[in-house]
Amino acid sequence: MVSVKKLLLTAALVILTIPGISQTDTPTPPAAAAAEETETAPLNFSIIINSRVLPLTTTMEESVPYFLLSSVFKALSPNVITISMTDSTHAELIVSEDETFDFDLKSGVIKEKNGDKTLSADVLWKNKQPYIRFDFLTRALPVILGKEVSFDSTTNTFFLGKHAEIRLNYKVKVVPQYAVLSLLFPARARYRMEENKDTKTVRIIIDSQFRKPDADFMAISNEFFSVLNYKMEPSRTTITLSVTDKVQTVSKSFDRNFNRLRIYFYSPEFYNPITDTLNQALPIYKPTAANVRKVIIDPGHGGEDEGAIGPKGIMEKDVTLSIAYKLATILKNRGYEVVMTRYSDVFVPLSDRTGIANTNDGDIFISIHANASTRKASGAETYYLSLKGTQTVSDTVAFENRQLNKEKKVNPKKKNDLLFILWDMAQTEYLKDSALLAEQIQNAMNNLTGIRNRGVKQANLVVLRGLNMPGVLVEVAFISNPAEEARLIQDDFQRRAATAIADSIDRYKKLQEERMKPVLKQPAPSEAAQ
Repeated sequence: MVSVKKLLLTAALVILTIPGISQTDTPTPPAAAAAEETETAPLNFSIIINSRVLPLTTTMEESVPYFLLSSVFKALSPNVITISMTDSTHAELIVSEDETFDFDLKSGVIKEKNGDKTLSADVLWKNKQPYIRFDFLTRALPVILGKEVSFDSTTNTFFLGKHAEIRLNYKVKVVPQYAVLSLLFPARARYRMEENKDTKTVRIIIDSQFRKPDADFMAISNEFFSVLNYKMEPSRTTITLSVTDKVQTVSKSFDRNFNRLRIYFYSPEFYNPITDTLNQALPIYKPTAANVRKVIIDPGHGGEDEGAIGPKGIMEKDVTLSIAYKLATILKNRGYEVVMTRYSDVFVPLSDRTGIANTNDGDIFISIHANASTRKASGAETYYLSLKGTQTVSDTVAFENRQLNKEKKVNPKKKNDLLFILWDMAQTEYLKDSALLAEQIQNAMNNLTGIRNRGVKQANLVVLRGLNMPGVLVEVAFISNPAEEARLIQDDFQRRAATAIADSIDRYKKLQEERMKPVLKQPAPSEAAQ
């Protein structure tokens, strides 16, 4: 058993020299190392950078922790500093265009190019891999980066900057059907959510410490949830929420586009928010909007409905939500108002998606999907509604409509046939506009993403029936195709697909404005009579 006294003595003998810095500033290794029975037993060390907890691979040498250099470099590059290996024993640390350091991994000498800073670090080679002594992070790194690096010995955690200054920003949205608590991070952090239905509480555990929130956060209380407790630990923050009886389901999602964690509190009405509206409202055709302002985005599938699953297990519901968020971001930046039929991994019946669109008074409806086929197929295709049934139904149409049969079995309802006929009559007025929108999207998808153009098609798709606006369903690519499955999970491809759809909406909007100019220039009936 290694004594604490010996450990402290070892820590004092630091072979790390920085001009102008006293050796008495050497931080003491964690006392937990003294409890280790073997010198090689690793401890759990990590570094927190912008709220993100990054593990460090550790080995013990004479009771002093050393970190695998590649794990340190991985944590720092490229967000904090750009690091490249010139060869197996030399690394280049690029802080800025004017400041670069050469790191000799054999000698441990770190020299600034075109500067006078020279540092030395203790490098341990083990199994042909370089390890860096723990105090490199608190002594050399601050000089290289010009930023403070602190260490919490109780949790073996390093912090880039003053971790107590990391702010937890938040936003609350409450509407009749659901509430959303958004927690904004400087960068993505590891987190988990624990729901206890017996005590009606939800705990959000984030592997990062944030500054104590303001009094307004602690006072959050609405008809869906309230803040019960906020607990700060050295490398963890726990938020406990009390859930009201109005909440049926709690869901979460991390939105990488908006850099926030969203916690959703859904009431039972959310899952069927427009049944009464659909049964009572008159299906009256509204003229095509001269200016497209509000776009309804429908991420296909969700929750228990996984959609199609690719050969490597990628689920359609995840891909469509990710593309939908990217499309929403682009459209919002271009000045459009956006409503999504689902904001996280929840199940929303097909018929309710149409109702959500109508009750939000959208101008156009875009349903995003990833195609699947039992045969070898590839490419994108765009659908708009056909009110005529066909004897031969494609794989796509059969798959996208299959959920309706499940909904009927789970929750059979009496249908008002006359009502549905009236809704279909109203929808026929939008077919021309839907065809124009589908054409713009299909051309944009083909040109921008460079995948096979399968053309514009008509089909009796349930999700498009009853819309009070032009609507299309976009099959971005075939998730059943291994090559296209790989592309669908790529951030760049998703962004290109979202951009293609957004560009087509811009073109459709321009065409509609040109088409409506003669109508808008006509005098009103009262003016004509005069």
